[in-house]
Amino acid sequence: MAGTVGSWAIDDTEEIGSGGFGSVLKARHLQSGEVAAAKHIIHEHMRLAAIQHEAGLMKRCEHPHVVRLYEYLQLEKESYLFMELAEGGELFSRVLDDGNLDEGVARSYFAQLMDAVDYLHGQGIAHRDLKLENVLLSSSNECKICDFGLAHLYKDLKREPLYEVCGSKSYAAPEILASRGYDGYSVDVWSCGICLFAMLAGFFPLDGATESDWRFVRVCQAVMQGESLTRTIFGFYERPCVLSNEAAALIDAMLSLQPSTRLSVPAVLSSAWLIGSEKAASLAAKQPMPAQMITSHEQLQQALAGGCYADGPRYRGDMRMPVDFGAYAPEGGVSPTYRGMPNMSAEVFLHQAKGGLEPPGLERQHAFRGVPRQH
Repeated sequence: MAGTVGSWAIDDTEEIGSGGFGSVLKARHLQSGEVAAAKHIIHEHMRLAAIQHEAGLMKRCEHPHVVRLYEYLQLEKESYLFMELAEGGELFSRVLDDGNLDEGVARSYFAQLMDAVDYLHGQGIAHRDLKLENVLLSSSNECKICDFGLAHLYKDLKREPLYEVCGSKSYAAPEILASRGYDGYSVDVWSCGICLFAMLAGFFPLDGATESDWRFVRVCQAVMQGESLTRTIFGFYERPCVLSNEAAALIDAMLSLQPSTRLSVPAVLSSAWLIGSEKAASLAAKQPMPAQMITSHEQLQQALAGGCYADGPRYRGDMRMPVDFGAYAPEGGVSPTYRGMPNMSAEVFLHQAKGGLEPPGLERQHAFRGVPRQH
């Protein structure tokens, strides 16, 4: 693999990254001398159509906060993507090294991330695997979104629901993991909300937005009672919430359980935390931001089923609410079964959950791709 490939000299002594697809190495253009990152993909490890799809999407993009593709070379048994080199490494590593980021530092990175996502959505591209590992930093500390292997290109303005279960566990929206239709732009917003929480808190809010994670179960119940998702999560571990009111409000709105009320990217970009309360209030008066609308068990079930598509089946396995959950439990006090959720009071459950439990630590997330469900 070392030596010359097309117009590029590849340095196999310094591996920048690796994965199931192959590896990423440094390369230098033979004429211009420009240094690049060479993503080497073995065709046996990744379908050629998928490689071509990723390269095609990258060619469409020209934005200061999206990794640029210089050249794509397809050989008989392998392909190379020669891309812009982000010498600062992953944003994930920066957060991990610092423990968490101050809001001022995180605000700068997050604004760049959302600006890039806004651009991608304008190009009809839903990334579907936005995570701290896929946000690189340039030598001048600027964010660069990379890895379009799971991205989807919408063909027209009418965005048909997507059904492929894909992404990375801690960042994937609940409607993706519910194995039914979802909107690609909305799930990108959820993933960015997870990124922001992780940057500021230094841990993940959820292990996964599914019925197998008790945190998600409790968050759903808290939100139905009108409580803050963000502050509820800190409360699991009896920790004070270190986030400002504006940051917590923004995360709450980006992690809306109901896709139809989740913030749009333009609304995120005009949020008080990013642009200041006075300017945000002026913009909100012209176009109010959506609020969390879930107030009943039935609405929660619909939301977990991917609420923006009402014609589909309910979420796999209904939820069992605690018998003392009050007005939010159906008549008789017991809800249909929610697999993996014990039938106990909220107080007993939280007491058991808090017993020495730590939040989900930041760990490298590997992307997954499942077979689309038949409809």
